[in-house]
Amino acid sequence: MELFVNGYIPPVNVDFRSHSGYYWNIMKTNNVKFIRLRRNITIDRLVEVTGIPKTTLHRIENDGSEKVLNKYRDVLATALNCAPTDLDATQMEEGIPVVGEVKFKSYVKMLPESKWKEVEHVKGLPETAQAVRIVGNHLAPAHGRNDILYFDSEPEANPSLFIEKQCLVQIPKGNLMIAWVTAGSKPDHYFLHQYGSTQVMTDQKIVKAHPILHVQRG
Repeated sequence: MELFVNGYIPPVNVDFRSHSGYYWNIMKTNNVKFIRLRRNITIDRLVEVTGIPKTTLHRIENDGSEKVLNKYRDVLATALNCAPTDLDATQMEEGIPVVGEVKFKSYVKMLPESKWKEVEHVKGLPETAQAVRIVGNHLAPAHGRNDILYFDSEPEANPSLFIEKQCLVQIPKGNLMIAWVTAGSKPDHYFLHQYGSTQVMTDQKIVKAHPILHVQRG
Protein backbone atom coordinates (compact mmCIF):
# COMPACT_ATOMS: atom_id res chain seq x y z
CA MET A 1 0.00 0.00 0.00
CA GLU A 2 1.31 3.42 -0.89
CA LEU A 3 0.35 6.69 0.76
CA PHE A 4 0.54 9.72 -1.52
CA VAL A 5 0.61 13.37 -0.50
CA ASN A 6 -1.38 14.35 -3.57
CA GLY A 7 -4.11 12.11 -4.85
CA TYR A 8 -5.66 9.10 -3.23
CA ILE A 9 -5.32 8.75 0.53
CA PRO A 10 -6.29 5.32 1.89
CA PRO A 11 -9.15 5.66 4.42
CA VAL A 12 -7.18 3.75 7.05
CA ASN A 13 -4.40 4.54 9.46
CA VAL A 14 -0.89 3.54 8.51
CA ASP A 15 0.27 0.74 10.79
CA PHE A 16 4.04 0.43 10.61
CA ARG A 17 4.04 -2.47 13.04
CA SER A 18 2.58 -4.88 10.51
CA HIS A 19 5.85 -4.71 8.60
CA SER A 20 8.32 -5.38 11.44
CA GLY A 21 10.75 -8.25 11.08
CA TYR A 22 11.63 -7.52 7.46
CA TYR A 23 14.60 -9.47 6.10
CA TRP A 24 16.89 -8.63 3.19
CA ASN A 25 18.06 -11.38 0.85
CA ILE A 26 21.82 -11.69 0.59
CA MET A 27 23.22 -10.94 -2.87
CA LYS A 28 24.08 -13.91 -5.09
CA THR A 29 27.57 -12.59 -5.92
CA ASN A 30 28.95 -11.07 -2.72
CA ASN A 31 27.87 -8.62 -0.04
CA VAL A 32 29.85 -5.53 -1.04
CA LYS A 33 26.93 -3.59 -2.53
CA PHE A 34 24.62 -4.83 0.20
CA ILE A 35 26.95 -3.55 2.94
CA ARG A 36 27.67 -0.30 1.07
CA LEU A 37 23.97 0.50 0.82
CA ARG A 38 23.44 -0.39 4.45
CA ARG A 39 26.15 2.07 5.39
CA ASN A 40 24.43 4.70 3.23
CA ILE A 41 27.59 5.12 1.13
CA THR A 42 27.41 6.00 -2.57
CA ILE A 43 29.70 4.21 -4.98
CA ASP A 44 31.37 7.56 -5.79
CA ARG A 45 32.15 8.04 -2.10
CA LEU A 46 33.59 4.52 -1.92
CA VAL A 47 35.81 5.32 -4.91
CA GLU A 48 36.99 8.45 -3.09
CA VAL A 49 37.90 6.75 0.20
CA THR A 50 39.43 3.58 -1.26
CA GLY A 51 41.06 4.79 -4.47
CA ILE A 52 39.56 1.79 -6.26
CA PRO A 53 38.41 2.69 -9.81
CA LYS A 54 34.65 2.79 -10.25
CA THR A 55 34.81 0.23 -13.07
CA THR A 56 36.59 -2.16 -10.71
CA LEU A 57 33.99 -1.63 -7.99
CA HIS A 58 31.25 -2.35 -10.51
CA ARG A 59 33.03 -5.60 -11.40
CA ILE A 60 33.19 -6.56 -7.73
CA GLU A 61 29.58 -5.64 -6.96
CA ASN A 62 27.87 -6.84 -10.12
CA ASP A 63 30.07 -9.59 -11.55
CA GLY A 64 31.15 -11.07 -8.23
CA SER A 65 34.78 -11.46 -9.25
CA GLU A 66 36.35 -13.34 -6.32
CA LYS A 67 39.88 -12.66 -7.56
CA VAL A 68 39.31 -8.90 -7.71
CA LEU A 69 37.46 -8.92 -4.37
CA ASN A 70 40.35 -10.70 -2.68
CA LYS A 71 42.79 -8.12 -4.04
CA TYR A 72 40.86 -5.25 -2.41
CA ARG A 73 39.26 -7.14 0.49
CA ASP A 74 41.11 -5.41 3.33
CA VAL A 75 40.74 -1.95 1.79
CA LEU A 76 37.00 -2.43 1.27
CA ALA A 77 36.50 -3.87 4.75
CA THR A 78 38.18 -0.84 6.30
CA ALA A 79 36.15 1.61 4.21
CA LEU A 80 32.88 -0.22 4.92
CA ASN A 81 33.69 -0.72 8.61
CA CYS A 82 33.14 -4.47 8.56
CA ALA A 83 35.12 -7.67 8.93
CA PRO A 84 36.86 -8.82 5.73
CA THR A 85 34.91 -12.07 5.88
CA ASP A 86 31.60 -10.14 5.89
CA LEU A 87 32.18 -9.17 2.26
CA ASP A 88 31.19 -12.63 1.04
CA ALA A 89 29.59 -14.23 4.11
CA THR A 90 26.53 -16.39 3.47
CA GLN A 91 24.61 -14.84 6.37
CA MET A 92 24.30 -11.26 7.54
CA GLU A 93 22.65 -9.76 10.58
CA GLU A 94 19.28 -8.15 10.08
CA GLY A 95 19.21 -4.43 9.30
CA ILE A 96 16.47 -1.78 9.47
CA PRO A 97 14.06 -1.33 6.55
CA VAL A 98 13.62 2.03 4.84
CA VAL A 99 9.83 2.13 4.49
CA GLY A 100 9.32 5.61 3.06
CA GLU A 101 10.84 8.58 1.26
CA VAL A 102 10.59 12.35 1.70
CA LYS A 103 10.50 13.97 -1.74
CA PHE A 104 7.89 16.76 -1.54
CA LYS A 105 8.26 19.30 1.27
CA SER A 106 8.39 17.29 4.50
CA TYR A 107 5.71 14.80 3.48
CA VAL A 108 6.52 11.10 3.58
CA LYS A 109 5.55 8.76 0.77
CA MET A 110 5.35 5.21 2.04
CA LEU A 111 6.90 2.53 -0.14
CA PRO A 112 5.36 -0.84 -0.96
CA GLU A 113 7.13 -3.61 0.93
CA SER A 114 8.64 -4.93 -2.30
CA LYS A 115 10.58 -1.64 -2.60
CA TRP A 116 12.02 -1.66 0.91
CA LYS A 117 15.80 -1.71 1.31
CA GLU A 118 17.74 -2.16 4.50
CA VAL A 119 20.17 0.16 6.20
CA GLU A 120 22.52 -0.71 9.02
CA HIS A 121 21.06 -1.36 12.45
CA VAL A 122 21.95 1.31 14.99
CA LYS A 123 22.91 0.09 18.44
CA GLY A 124 20.32 0.94 21.07
CA LEU A 125 17.34 1.22 18.73
CA PRO A 126 14.33 -1.02 19.38
CA GLU A 127 13.68 -4.18 17.37
CA THR A 128 10.65 -2.41 15.89
CA ALA A 129 12.76 0.41 14.41
CA GLN A 130 12.18 1.51 10.82
CA ALA A 131 13.47 4.41 8.74
CA VAL A 132 12.66 6.93 6.02
CA ARG A 133 15.09 8.47 3.54
CA ILE A 134 15.36 12.15 2.54
CA VAL A 135 15.46 12.44 -1.26
CA GLY A 136 16.99 15.76 -2.27
CA ASN A 137 18.25 18.84 -0.41
CA HIS A 138 14.90 20.60 -0.05
CA LEU A 139 14.88 20.27 3.76
CA ALA A 140 18.26 21.96 4.26
CA PRO A 141 19.74 22.96 6.60
CA ALA A 142 17.92 20.50 8.88
CA HIS A 143 18.37 17.55 6.54
CA GLY A 144 20.34 16.87 3.39
CA ARG A 145 20.18 14.45 0.50
CA ASN A 146 20.20 10.79 1.51
CA ASP A 147 19.82 11.40 5.25
CA ILE A 148 18.23 8.44 7.02
CA LEU A 149 15.75 9.13 9.83
CA TYR A 150 15.12 6.24 12.23
CA PHE A 151 11.97 5.87 14.30
CA ASP A 152 10.10 3.27 16.32
CA SER A 153 7.24 1.76 14.30
CA GLU A 154 5.33 1.60 17.59
CA PRO A 155 3.71 5.05 17.96
CA GLU A 156 4.36 7.07 21.10
CA ALA A 157 1.14 7.54 23.08
CA ASN A 158 2.53 9.84 25.77
CA PRO A 159 2.53 13.47 24.50
CA SER A 160 5.31 14.43 26.92
CA LEU A 161 7.59 12.07 24.99
CA PHE A 162 6.95 13.58 21.55
CA ILE A 163 6.32 17.28 22.31
CA GLU A 164 9.38 19.44 21.55
CA LYS A 165 10.77 16.67 19.37
CA GLN A 166 11.24 15.93 15.70
CA CYS A 167 8.69 13.29 14.74
CA LEU A 168 7.12 11.39 11.92
CA VAL A 169 3.46 12.28 12.44
CA GLN A 170 0.20 11.23 10.85
CA ILE A 171 -2.63 13.75 10.78
CA PRO A 172 -6.35 12.88 10.56
CA LYS A 173 -6.65 13.27 6.78
CA GLY A 174 -3.99 10.60 6.34
CA ASN A 175 -0.88 12.57 5.43
CA LEU A 176 2.44 11.63 6.99
CA MET A 177 5.14 14.24 7.51
CA ILE A 178 8.35 15.01 9.32
CA ALA A 179 7.75 17.91 11.69
CA TRP A 180 8.85 19.47 14.95
CA VAL A 181 5.95 19.09 17.37
CA THR A 182 5.02 21.69 19.99
CA ALA A 183 2.01 22.01 22.28
CA GLY A 184 -1.10 23.64 20.85
CA SER A 185 -3.41 26.18 22.46
CA LYS A 186 -5.92 23.53 23.54
CA PRO A 187 -5.69 19.96 24.84
CA ASP A 188 -4.73 17.21 22.38
CA HIS A 189 -3.84 19.75 19.69
CA TYR A 190 -0.35 20.54 18.45
CA PHE A 191 1.65 22.92 16.30
CA LEU A 192 3.50 21.11 13.52
CA HIS A 193 6.57 22.98 12.27
CA GLN A 194 7.41 21.53 8.86
CA TYR A 195 10.99 21.38 7.65
CA GLY A 196 11.95 23.17 4.45
CA SER A 197 9.08 25.60 4.89
CA THR A 198 7.95 28.49 7.06
CA GLN A 199 4.52 26.89 7.22
CA VAL A 200 3.20 25.90 10.64
CA MET A 201 0.09 23.78 11.04
CA THR A 202 -1.64 25.26 14.08
CA ASP A 203 -3.78 23.42 16.63
CA GLN A 204 -3.63 20.21 14.66
CA LYS A 205 -4.77 16.85 15.97
CA ILE A 206 -2.37 13.94 15.56
CA VAL A 207 -3.36 10.37 14.82
CA LYS A 208 0.09 8.95 15.55
CA ALA A 209 3.48 10.33 16.48
CA HIS A 210 6.81 8.54 16.05
CA PRO A 211 9.74 10.50 17.53
CA ILE A 212 12.88 10.43 15.39
CA LEU A 213 15.39 8.38 17.38
CA HIS A 214 18.50 8.77 15.24
CA VAL A 215 19.64 10.55 12.08
CA GLN A 216 22.31 9.10 9.81
CA ARG A 217 23.69 11.80 7.55
CA GLY A 218 23.90 11.06 3.84
